[in-house]
Amino acid sequence: MGPNSLDVLIIGAGPAGLSAALTLARQLHTAVVFDSNVYRNELSNHMHTVATWDHKDPREFRSATRTEILKRYGTISFVDTPIERVEKGANEVFTATARDGRSWQGSRILLATGVRDLAPDIKGYGNCWGRGM
Repeated sequence: MGPNSLDVLIIGAGPAGLSAALTLARQLHTAVVFDSNVYRNELSNHMHTVATWDHKDPREFRSATRTEILKRYGTISFVDTPIERVEKGANEVFTATARDGRSWQGSRILLATGVRDLAPDIKGYGNCWGRGM
């Protein structure tokens, strides 16, 4: 690995990616978290099943967690860009390439991209999603 390689490239900056970043920071690993700024719960004003953040705004959670990580740990960085391609080189190093052509290298890839909901074709469903169901 080259001098600019990181331990882990984390793709996704929701609860899973942020938790992974915090865990890696506590172990003094170097990592970058890629945030596409597209979130499954984008339409929701509150999140569930995240300890101490149940029924709170997911935007506030992401902001507070990111701020806390950056304040306490110098081994984690954040890049606001979607990753378009990941390749594993012959030297066992992963390269993640952004839409704008920038790239990063790391020993490991951690995919924390969440899930994609497939909405049923029911009239009015989209208007209720993230607000009432």
